This record gives sequence, structure tokens and C-alpha cells, in this order.
Amino acid sequence: MYQNATFFRRFIANIIDLLIVLSTVIVILIISRFSNSNQTIKYYLSLSLIIFWLNFYFLIVPVLIKAKTIGLLIMKLKIINNNKQFSFLTLLKRNSLLGFYLSLLIVLTMIFIRPNDISSTQNGIKITVQFQFFQTLISTLLSIWFFIQTAGLMMLLFAKKKLTLLDYAFNSRVVIDKYIEPNDQKHIILIPYYYHERKFYYFKGD
Repeated sequence: MYQNATFFRRFIANIIDLLIVLSTVIVILIISRFSNSNQTIKYYLSLSLIIFWLNFYFLIVPVLIKAKTIGLLIMKLKIINNNKQFSFLTLLKRNSLLGFYLSLLIVLTMIFIRPNDISSTQNGIKITVQFQFFQTLISTLLSIWFFIQTAGLMMLLFAKKKLTLLDYAFNSRVVIDKYIEPNDQKHIILIPYYYHERKFYYFKGD
């Protein structure tokens, strides 16, 4: 059997994954910034690379290192299904939500903000009706994701089973990567035994 991961270990693993993802995204943006390519090409290529990186990290990496991201690997955790096994389908359904959600935000950025909307002046992005709608949409999506994550953290803190909303939704668990042998020892019940062959001798006194 596997023990469900504690709040602290899952939180640190998530922070590590976040730092790895963000650092790579920043590197992509810096390289794009100083590239001599066309502005439009740089813009869409960099965002496409970020989408690829997000899905690679959350979908391919866990398959390569057996149900773990880098954060889970460092914290000695892994993802299993309710049958206590690694399942590619469970992993795909669980992590594709995160990859899809983040990819959706970037795709919306590509749709609503074009390269010519980004100015090199101090004013930055032009404030248009389209951009205001984009701001509202992104804020709503981020608020929904923030609520799901916050609810999950609260469940990790206070629930005995240490499971989040995503764990319940996809029938999965994040566990400590150490198998514990179940204690199957049967209780020994002592039952009184009556010996019926015993003979009694009676002596009559004078």
C-alpha cells in the first residue's frame, strides 16, 4: 500500500514544478526578444513553443520518469490510480487538464493580442475594447483555476485522506514513493478447551 502525500510535500513539489516551468518560459521569451526574426514570427513562434513546453512537461515527462514530474521526483512522490498502479490514461486525464488550461490561456492571448498591438513605447499594449474583453476573460479563467487550487490545498490541510478535488475527479492519488507492506497478521483468538476424559476418584473416609 502507498501513503497519501502530505500537504507540505505536495506544496513544495508544486513550487519546484512552477519554478522549472516559469524559468523555461522566461528563457524562451528572452531568446525571442533578442532574435533577429520578424516580429510576427517571433511572437507566434515563442507562444507556440511555450504551449509545446507546457504539454511536454506535464504529459510527457511524467511518462518518461514513471508518474512523476521533476518536483514529484525531488520530493519522492508519484501519481497512481485508485488501484495503486501507474496508469497512463489516469495520468493523461489528470495532467491534460492543467496542460490544456494553460495552453488555452496562451491561445486566447494569440487570438486577442496581435504583434502590432504591442508597442515598444512606454504605453505598452493598446487598450481597446477587444483587449478589455480579453482581460475579463483571462481574469475569469484564472479565478476559476485559483478557486480549484485553493479548495484542493484546503482539503489537503484538513481532510484525513489528503486528497484534492482533482484527485477525486480523476480517481487518482499523489502518494509517497515507498511501498508499505500491509499487516495481514490475523488476530489469534484463545478459545477455552475442555478436557472431557478426566476421571475423578472418590475416597470414603472411615
